Amino acid sequence: MPKVKNENLKLKKIVREFGEKVLMTDGNIIFCKLCEVKINSDKKYNVQQHIGREKHKEALKKLEAAKHNAVQPFIQQFCKSDFNADLCSAFVAANIPLNKLNNEHFRSFLSKYCNKTIPNESTLRKGYFDSCYTNTITKIRDAVNGQKIWVCIDETIDSVRRNVANVIIGILKPQDVGKTYLIHTEYLDKANHSTIFQLFDKSMHILWPNNVNHEDILLFVSDAAPYMKKAGRCIQTLYPKALHVTCLAHALHNVCEEVRAHFPKVDRLIAEMKKTFLKCPKRIAILNEKCPNIPNPPKPITTRWGTWITAVEYYCTYLNEIKSAVEEFNEKAQCVNVVKELIKDQSLHSNIVYITTNFGFIPHAITQLEKRGETL
Repeated sequence: MPKVKNENLKLKKIVREFGEKVLMTDGNIIFCKLCEVKINSDKKYNVQQHIGREKHKEALKKLEAAKHNAVQPFIQQFCKSDFNADLCSAFVAANIPLNKLNNEHFRSFLSKYCNKTIPNESTLRKGYFDSCYTNTITKIRDAVNGQKIWVCIDETIDSVRRNVANVIIGILKPQDVGKTYLIHTEYLDKANHSTIFQLFDKSMHILWPNNVNHEDILLFVSDAAPYMKKAGRCIQTLYPKALHVTCLAHALHNVCEEVRAHFPKVDRLIAEMKKTFLKCPKRIAILNEKCPNIPNPPKPITTRWGTWITAVEYYCTYLNEIKSAVEEFNEKAQCVNVVKELIKDQSLHSNIVYITTNFGFIPHAITQLEKRGETL
């Protein structure tokens, strides 16, 4: 009797070791569920030999395939919601942050009028955002397939001082304006020619993952920074047809900067005028009372292209009116005294007229170049 009991335990141990989903025992024999045959259980080696046979392996593959086919529709039906996918796409397309879904008033509004269960922000971000990205990239690939394109890279600094580079591509068409697409955005450790070149090549592999169409890239557009020019030369080694074109608006801005450097008195007048009227309602009130028909003095920012020349044009037109208003200021503020002294200089008037006459067209030209849809 003890011998029979030990035999039963031995068979059960073998079944547990090799898997109860594949083998079974009644205490006397071992039976393979997949092959539907009895296995000689005198020795463990016999079981190993059966499992290693090709017939058993094929049966095991069929079982796994059947499980996968049974589970896949379940996942698609119950884990992926068309409403959630469309909601994620709509938020991304409208540039609405997904965390707005955490607002209880917004959630209740959507739930009331959509008659749907509103997902959490994390649900969309983890389960649907990747699909949204994949679908968008696929549409871009389909749109540029077989087309000649241009590539633009622009680097900036975000609110926490990180270098951010955006890669934009567009379709080149002879008669009309082709569509443009943002293909990639990346944070850079450093902004130099090497990182820009790597970013360009990486973006092209995103666009064409299997085989990059080097011959279809005809233009590389960037600003006129020295590291961008060097990156352009590196890019041309791999993309021989890519002509590097620097931004003409940036070039005109550099002209404005050069003009500003050649006329320091005019530059100081504009800077001191800005200080005089900035955050001083009393002085602005005196100006409006004295000269009600002229606009308030401009507040140029040197990083905003063309605003300095625009300020010069303003003072060319209204300098006499501004002078009469400034003379009414009885304050002893340093900026007011400096402005009063500068306005007395006759050469200043001549310089303002000269700048306006010869360079007044630049702000309008920059505005035109910054518009979308302009032809080459």
